[in-house]
Amino acid sequence: MTQLFSDAARTTLAADITSTATSLTLTDSGSVFPTISTGDMFKIVLQDDDGFEIAYVTTHSSGSTTLAGISRGQEGTTAKAFSAPTESTAGTTVGLRVTAQDMEAFRDKVDADNGLAQAMRFNVSALGNVSGSQTIDLSSATEFTMTVTGDTTFAFSNAPASGESQVVYLRIEDGGAHTVAWPSGTQFDDSGTAPELTSSGVDLLGVKRDSTTSTNMIFVLGQAIA
Repeated sequence: MTQLFSDAARTTLAADITSTATSLTLTDSGSVFPTISTGDMFKIVLQDDDGFEIAYVTTHSSGSTTLAGISRGQEGTTAKAFSAPTESTAGTTVGLRVTAQDMEAFRDKVDADNGLAQAMRFNVSALGNVSGSQTIDLSSATEFTMTVTGDTTFAFSNAPASGESQVVYLRIEDGGAHTVAWPSGTQFDDSGTAPELTSSGVDLLGVKRDSTTSTNMIFVLGQAIA
């Protein structure tokens, strides 16, 4: 069975589902989820304020807001009931995600003897405590670690040359305890807003610098991971 992927596939439930439901209806954005052919599937994560569930989807037509043929409670998660948004609740987010099992499978396929594992190593820059104006030199490392101790405004310097792009990683501790601002024009996921950082814990973000459009695209790799 071939696993399918797509970018920024995320929306909310249009109607409540039970723990045994094998289909669901999305509020919108059906077009951003992959069209499934026989033998294909994609993974979704259902998440509300009480937890999350991983499920496998085997039926989805192009542009449809209906996902069907769903296998519930996968990869160690438990099937549960989820609710659509109301006037007082945000409801349930439905998103296509890469799971821990996917990453572990990739890791297991890496053959250390052929040099791939060595090639994936990169430099880390420990910035320590940060606050105020903080410029990140993209030429100095691939991962930057920091603890936010006050309101912080980030900037990026030494972007890649024209025709090149770059991805760096930010390990941010306690970012949600203070106000964090990003450079003007920074792009986020389909919500269009900056991620809400953890006030007491670690978030891992990716930053893709696109030299063609001179924009920074920020995406969440993990939140409250430590």
